[in-house]
Amino acid sequence: MYKGTNKGAIAVAIFFFTITGIMLLTNGGRERAFQKNARMSVGTITDYYIEAKGSGVIFNYTYTVDTMLYHGEGYLCFRVPPKNARFFLNHQFPLLYSKVSPEIARLLVFPDDFIKNGVEFPDSLKWILNYKW
Repeated sequence: MYKGTNKGAIAVAIFFFTITGIMLLTNGGRERAFQKNARMSVGTITDYYIEAKGSGVIFNYTYTVDTMLYHGEGYLCFRVPPKNARFFLNHQFPLLYSKVSPEIARLLVFPDDFIKNGVEFPDSLKWILNYKW
């Protein structure tokens, strides 16, 4: 009775770790591909919404690549109190997009966004630190 249970538990554990490993490797490959093909542009925050109390502010934005307008959705920001979200509307921020798939983009607003993407945080955006938690 116990032998079958142990084999089953081991099989489930091996399956779980295999799937987790595949997911990590796949995500790492996507990240490397994005960084290799990343280009800079500027995004403008167009609107925002709050999914649920305490969930953070979600900003939507637009950006242009080669005269084509793209809509970015879902820049989730826990650092901005909801009372300050309106201030971000119509402000422009640096943005990284993939030259291979321009619809894939990342808005860079706070210092950690820049650090995660290997871009230096500009002095011209230090004012933004006054509007976060």
